[in-house]
Amino acid sequence: MRLELQDREEALIRFECEFNRELSLLDVEDIEGQEIKPLINSPIPQQMVIDPVGKEVQSAQQPTGTKDLKKLWRSIALHCHPDKTKNDIDLTQLYKTAETAWRSGCYDELYRIAIDLNLELPEYSAESIDMIIKISDDLQEQIKRKESNTLWVWGNSDSQQRLSIIDSYLQTRGKKRK
Repeated sequence: MRLELQDREEALIRFECEFNRELSLLDVEDIEGQEIKPLINSPIPQQMVIDPVGKEVQSAQQPTGTKDLKKLWRSIALHCHPDKTKNDIDLTQLYKTAETAWRSGCYDELYRIAIDLNLELPEYSAESIDMIIKISDDLQEQIKRKESNTLWVWGNSDSQQRLSIIDSYLQTRGKKRK
């Protein structure tokens, strides 16, 4: 699901570029006597974002994982720690990713890394299963929010619907197509 979310984020960036390019090609004029309506800007919720290639984590916290998760983290650390692997680049990167996941609470990433390394996974406790379900639900909600974004709707619409969305956008700016 993290990959699906990443796909949605990349698509939104692409749609934004296409939208701006289409706007720049339009011949627009001011709407006489119309007050410009401000766009409603919702605050962006703080989310825990982890990038497996080592980009910055938005927020960090002290690890609070269960015993099972601590055991999993230790197994990964023993397998990948630079001191144990003679600075193997790939394993060092996995170690850094796992450490970031552990510190940020992205425990599903720990499971992914353990599976990639063919490490034995601990028995799932009820708490671990609940945590994984919560992570899954959160990722599904993030994907749902991305897909309800106006740019997502615009990018997945036919040309007539796209024009209608552009017209609505221009109207909020006190403009219209000539």
